[in-house]
Amino acid sequence: MNKIRNFIVPGIVSIGLLFCVALLWYAYREEGWFRKESMEKQESFFGAIQVKAKNLKGKDGEAVIPNPEGEMEGIIVKAGLKAEDWDVRHAAGLTNQAILNQMGLLENRYAFSLLKPDEKQLYAELYLILAGHHSEVPLCETDPEILEYVEHCVYLDCPELFYANGCIYTKMLLGDTVCRIIYEPVYTMSKDEADACVGKINEYSTNALAGIAMNSSVYDKVKHVYEYVILNTEYELNSKDDQNICSVFLYGKSVCMGYSRAVQYLLRELGIESCIVYGHSVNGEAHSWNLVDTGNAYYFVDATWGDSSYLSHINGADQLISLNYDYLFVTNDDLSNTHVIDSRIPIPRCVSDQYNFYVKEKLYVEEVSAEEFLAIFGTEAFNELPYVAFRCKDEETYREVRRHLIDENHIFDYLDENVVSLNFTYNEIMHTYTFLF
Repeated sequence: MNKIRNFIVPGIVSIGLLFCVALLWYAYREEGWFRKESMEKQESFFGAIQVKAKNLKGKDGEAVIPNPEGEMEGIIVKAGLKAEDWDVRHAAGLTNQAILNQMGLLENRYAFSLLKPDEKQLYAELYLILAGHHSEVPLCETDPEILEYVEHCVYLDCPELFYANGCIYTKMLLGDTVCRIIYEPVYTMSKDEADACVGKINEYSTNALAGIAMNSSVYDKVKHVYEYVILNTEYELNSKDDQNICSVFLYGKSVCMGYSRAVQYLLRELGIESCIVYGHSVNGEAHSWNLVDTGNAYYFVDATWGDSSYLSHINGADQLISLNYDYLFVTNDDLSNTHVIDSRIPIPRCVSDQYNFYVKEKLYVEEVSAEEFLAIFGTEAFNELPYVAFRCKDEETYREVRRHLIDENHIFDYLDENVVSLNFTYNEIMHTYTFLF
């Protein structure tokens, strides 16, 4: 009996082990030991990242195959893609040559220029997907963190993708290894609706740039865009589409993100690259503005803070002029008094004041002298406007100017004799004065 028992027990164990192995093999063959997690993400500047994760089962019965187009220099495939995945990519226009061509078209964009080769390829893939209004497209990248970072760079560089905001992506895992990612953008409007908006955007852009020639200087182009956006936009919280260019171009009302994206879009139409800078004001209010590449140096431009309607919003009082030039071509030193940069990408230090409005227009007071004030109040920069503005080189000069022009009433020594009264405003932080006649 013991011999029989000794035979039967191991036999039962062996059969059980064989059954478990067979069951696991079936599960692997049918399910591939894959699970899918779906995660919804939105740009953090617009609010907290929203995440929803769920475990699903997905078949992987078809074998992973190499790129049907073959290998091409500059194209990196990290994901294990099936035949149907390649079909979806190609239907969305993600061929080897299209990706390389798109990378070439994007080479001057600031955030794109900072990326590694594989990240630039992913950027081009995302751009092609978004530009074509495609959805649920497999990517060559398998790292979710790289995907989120590169998508962030796309939105920093590309105001023309106004109809997209974040994404849902599905990652397929074998154990803890991500084998492929399916990218599904979150579109805020249909392709037909977006196309209709593009027509209106083109019309606005044509009108906005009619007053500046393509062969104008970089300085004149940026100044023109700064003025046009400010004079044709009202700052209004919770305005329609206020996180994209439609708020400015279609409705004429926006907040800082709409202003900065509108400036970025129009500058690119004039051949000037810029990037969105995220941050906040020193009082903690979330804010965005532009980093502008003039070809020789970088400068900050903040059209929102140049708009009197914004200043009225934060100060609770009407402003005497429609716009100011305090935030046109400014440096880190200028900006640090009021703005705090909080960017995920490296932002270069802006140190040149060559293009600063007040320096360029010879409205920069270095010392209190009759000669300087006679030149400023006779300047052509404001010859068609009922006011003159200038900047002082430092706080000491700023206070000395106030004593001379205002406290001692010498301002009238430099004006036409018909001017008998005036108003003035000042910015203690930027050391500027504006006199209105």
